[in-house]
Amino acid sequence: GKFEQAAEGTIFLDEIGDMPMDVQVKLLRVLQERTIERIGGEQSIEVDFRLITATNKDLQQLVADEKFRLDLYYRVSAISIEVPPLRKRLGDIPLLVAHFLDDFAKRHHVPVPSVDEDALAYLMDQSWPGNVRQLRHEVERALVFAENGRITVETFATHGELRAPEAASILRPAVAAAKAQSLKETVEQVELEMVRTALDRYRGNKKRVAQELGISRSYLYKILGETEA
Repeated sequence: GKFEQAAEGTIFLDEIGDMPMDVQVKLLRVLQERTIERIGGEQSIEVDFRLITATNKDLQQLVADEKFRLDLYYRVSAISIEVPPLRKRLGDIPLLVAHFLDDFAKRHHVPVPSVDEDALAYLMDQSWPGNVRQLRHEVERALVFAENGRITVETFATHGELRAPEAASILRPAVAAAKAQSLKETVEQVELEMVRTALDRYRGNKKRVAQELGISRSYLYKILGETEA
């Protein structure tokens, strides 16, 4: 039914990496033949649609593990766009927070609260294992507990599940400067300040710093403008 509704349009399949093998067979048939059959129907119906899929899994590894069909992989990966994890694009956080707050405020019929710069710095100091979905969850909860139309570090730290705001103040200059410089420059500045803070914490141990920040050593050297030995 979904494919029939998507005729002459677009259908989006999320988490395709979790699709059972028997469903993969059915999807492959639809993609190859561009026809579907209604449940209980006897006639094939031609459908013309654009397919967009998403997954947080490594499909090539799933293919190697025989958990995803190779022929289906080639069908859905003609054009691939990799979205970096949130921890590698911290400069997006102010924009995402503003978007989520506007959306939630409209949904709950409340004014959009202001967000302290320290609170944004606090968010940009997190590791975000749950990526954008985790950020969305934390922002919605902060909206509920915001006092006097204002979201502070304490709003997130008291009512959320994030790491304590130990180094948020160090990132404050980068957040304040975000309005005056490009997104790329903001991200580079934030990354450099986070690396320097971690280097101080681990007394220059770059291997430990890379592990802590969830980045490769080569990327760490790139941030520092150094050549890896």
